[in-house]
Amino acid sequence: MSSLYLTQPIHRAALRYPDRLATVFADRATSYADFATRVSRMAAALRRLRLRDGDRVGLLAPNSDRFVEFLYAVWWAGGVVNPINIRWNDWDMVQALDDCQTRILFVDQKTADRVTELFARSEHLETVIYAGDGNAPSGMFSYEQLVGESTPVTDVRRGGDHLAAIFYSGGGRELTKGVMLSHANMMSSVLGGLEQLTAEEDVGLHVAPLFHLAGAMFMQALTLRAATQVISPVFQVDEAVKLILEKGVTNTMLVSTMLHRILNSPEVDKLAGTRLRQLSCVVSPCADSLAKTCRKWLPAVKLAKVYGVSEMAPLVSIVSFDDSASKPAGAIGWPSLTNEIRIVGQNGKEVPRGKTGELVVRGAGLMLGYWNRPAATAEAIRDGWLHTGDAGYMSETGELFVIGKLSDMVVTAGEN
Repeated sequence: MSSLYLTQPIHRAALRYPDRLATVFADRATSYADFATRVSRMAAALRRLRLRDGDRVGLLAPNSDRFVEFLYAVWWAGGVVNPINIRWNDWDMVQALDDCQTRILFVDQKTADRVTELFARSEHLETVIYAGDGNAPSGMFSYEQLVGESTPVTDVRRGGDHLAAIFYSGGGRELTKGVMLSHANMMSSVLGGLEQLTAEEDVGLHVAPLFHLAGAMFMQALTLRAATQVISPVFQVDEAVKLILEKGVTNTMLVSTMLHRILNSPEVDKLAGTRLRQLSCVVSPCADSLAKTCRKWLPAVKLAKVYGVSEMAPLVSIVSFDDSASKPAGAIGWPSLTNEIRIVGQNGKEVPRGKTGELVVRGAGLMLGYWNRPAATAEAIRDGWLHTGDAGYMSETGELFVIGKLSDMVVTAGEN
């Protein structure tokens, strides 16, 4: 197998660092050797439940160690993950399940009560795996029982341009398009920002939802580094600070609202002198005033701005705050290692430096397309370039600035 495949880091970690902790959640801690075994056993269970290469599998749960295991188990078994936002209503969930014919669904104690309604509305849902604490509700398979009863199977190593994930976002009565991402898309996106996202022997903290692409990218980056992944089910300032203190967390990924809440909480005082050394802020773009506040309270912590879109799996650019601190608002740095970016006008041609237009990008992370929507795919990807819908400009030195959505831009006297 010469192609990039998402389960490869597990094989490396289990071989080189078998005793290193892979996941820490509540009172559970799993080494990489045991993690690889559990992933393999769950993959075997999925194959027994009639999962075949390319079949879609839904995940409807908050963050947990079993969520991470299950993602990798689906890929190990040759399936495609369909992460469902737990905050959606039943209508959005059913559309995301049925649009790509998802038969198997993963839930836990926080989401199990949604299953009855989903079964009543869905045309394709057949099997539910319960990964919560306690006994599985009637009609659901027990996650731990499936792991315990299954014999490890060989990783199918489905990779390259094969479909690995479909990411939807809720949109009321009309579901937003399902972004199709291959193994190569997702791996290349992680590799494009790996140096700034993580380091060897990191202890990473998951507070951003793993059903979002940013959280999934951070998970993959940590696995590539054979890092320990400390997992919080939801974001709460006091819980996040507690885990950073108690688990020796060195690295975490936040969205700007999370970082704002931490920096404006009395809890921020406790972070000084901890092992925390890296914060990645996922926004479009990262608010410079927020970054400066972070510098004030956490001067020893490196802050990276991450800009991305789902269609690029998701990384477009990543830059250290130190490299853009003196820049005008909206600075998002330069393209990641695997991307190329232009600013174009309405005619699709590149505009002069300093002029505002639409940010377009191409690279190894570019999606396969939208699920069953060829017209929408053709509109988004033109001549190999993804049209992001974001308005921005490029400096004389090639640095990128995003100022908002193209739909919000006003043209007056010939100026954008």
